Amino acid sequence: MLVGKIEKMICVSNEGIFKNYVNKFDINDENILRKYNHSLNVMKNAKIIATSLNLSSKDVDLVSFIALVHDIGRFKQWKLYKSFKLENFDHAKFGIDILYEDKIINNFNVNRYYDSVIKAAIFNHNKEKITNCKNDFEILVSKIIRDADKLDLLRMLGTKDLIMNEDGSMVTNVISNNFFNCKLVNYKDRRTLSDKILSKFAFVFDLNFKKSFEILAKNNYVEKFYNNLEYKNIYNEYYVFLLKFIKNKKDTN
Repeated sequence: MLVGKIEKMICVSNEGIFKNYVNKFDINDENILRKYNHSLNVMKNAKIIATSLNLSSKDVDLVSFIALVHDIGRFKQWKLYKSFKLENFDHAKFGIDILYEDKIINNFNVNRYYDSVIKAAIFNHNKEKITNCKNDFEILVSKIIRDADKLDLLRMLGTKDLIMNEDGSMVTNVISNNFFNCKLVNYKDRRTLSDKILSKFAFVFDLNFKKSFEILAKNNYVEKFYNNLEYKNIYNEYYVFLLKFIKNKKDTN
């Protein structure tokens, strides 16, 4: 019982340490606040997914910590550049540099034995596919963080915390073919605003765990995102296809 209390205190302490770090920036800036709330939600998702996989309490705590700091580079990025959309800027690598080169990691209650896992999972959370992992555990943790992150991005699109621009343009053939083959969209292939919107829907194809699909379906993230769109007719066939995909994964995965 005492061990459980200690582990819970460590988790709460890390949240407090993270909050103190974020408070060094302008928390009244909606962009900073949005990223802070996103970090907390990704941590919540990651903990639920990790628990559903029957990981040990120590591993759940590790996954929760990584999820909490997965976007830590975004805060300094916004302060320096006032943009989250810088070409050739890797916010994941930037976050790792902040944690380890600036030694911010030393402020947190985390076992440094897992530095390699932490770096791998943060590095991979925003990539098209997982690379640079040394073992199956790093791959597993990377998948959990990726799922947790994409789930909250879909939530934000549904709540209009993130708003996609629309112009009624058509989806290009490359993007359409990738979608119906259940593939993530390579951002370099996008040509129209509708391509960009479909690339967000395609996040679903990269989810790895049954619990992720249960979270997605329970909260109707895809439905809410679709209902926010002005040019629904453009996306209708993709939307119907995606709902069937989600149902199949949720029920049979």
